[in-house]
Amino acid sequence: MFLENFFEQSVRLYPDNTAIEQGNKKYSYAETEQQANRLANYLQETTIGPEDKVVILLPRRAEVTIVMLGILKSGAAYIPLDPEIPAERINFIMEDAGAKLLISSDEILNNIGAQFNAFPIFNIDKSFADLEKYSDVKPDVPNRTPDNLCYMIYTSGTTGKPKGVLLEHKNAVTYVHGAQKIYPIDHTDMALQGFSVSFDASVEEIWVPLSVGATLVVGTFDIMRSGDQFASKLNNLKITFLSCAPTLLSMVKEDIPSLKILIFGGEVCSKDIATRWCKPGRKVYNTYGPTEATVIATYSILQPCEEVTIGKALDGYEVLLVDDN
Repeated sequence: MFLENFFEQSVRLYPDNTAIEQGNKKYSYAETEQQANRLANYLQETTIGPEDKVVILLPRRAEVTIVMLGILKSGAAYIPLDPEIPAERINFIMEDAGAKLLISSDEILNNIGAQFNAFPIFNIDKSFADLEKYSDVKPDVPNRTPDNLCYMIYTSGTTGKPKGVLLEHKNAVTYVHGAQKIYPIDHTDMALQGFSVSFDASVEEIWVPLSVGATLVVGTFDIMRSGDQFASKLNNLKITFLSCAPTLLSMVKEDIPSLKILIFGGEVCSKDIATRWCKPGRKVYNTYGPTEATVIATYSILQPCEEVTIGKALDGYEVLLVDDN
């Protein structure tokens, strides 16, 4: 099985459900599938396939997920970058990874300037419409296996230089299967995609909701930086599934009544935060795991006034506690 197969199952079950929502812009599962397949066919025509890497450098917009899907459907792997990182870091990552293509937009390319002339660029603002001439049927990918690279996340690294962490399809599939077993999410849910896609927690936000036919709501900057309005914005959007760092909600004064699944990760969660956000009818999780373990390795379900732990291993994972030796 490959990561995009989860999405394709949702297409078969819920073709008319909204897959991605950004303000008034909405893509159904069927529309998202067609667009991603067209991109995949285009990428294959440019000889991109298994073990090739494609860098995504896009603003927070609905098309990011379509691009991820298209890359995976072509057989290649995606490298998601934060749209605000400096040009020299982008150049380093492109060279370090041996990426074959950079997918970006007018907004970012105009801000950065002509500093990527050494790399092939696909500008979605100029070329997305051209994909209409390509087939909307998923292309075949010969000789592909679950051991093939799925995505690559660059962390800061202990040396100060970005370090690329490579995750294979079998890793990502094991994670999504495990997440499906612990999170009570289904096709009626609304999930916020708020993390930067350069952070591996975004894998949880994107692929778990899409695996069950839920709607992915793009966390644009006006949502994520709305301060005191954050709770009301999420409630107005009817967000039911939220994965975030505890720090984000420590600064939010009001509750978010629409939330039924809340996942903390990325940093230590205090007992006070857990107690404040645990409400009747809402499941609150504390999760833990390094990027190398594929998003998380352990989870616990939090209860008011109880100590917070990292819990137990996700299904399909194994945790070993070792001493200095």
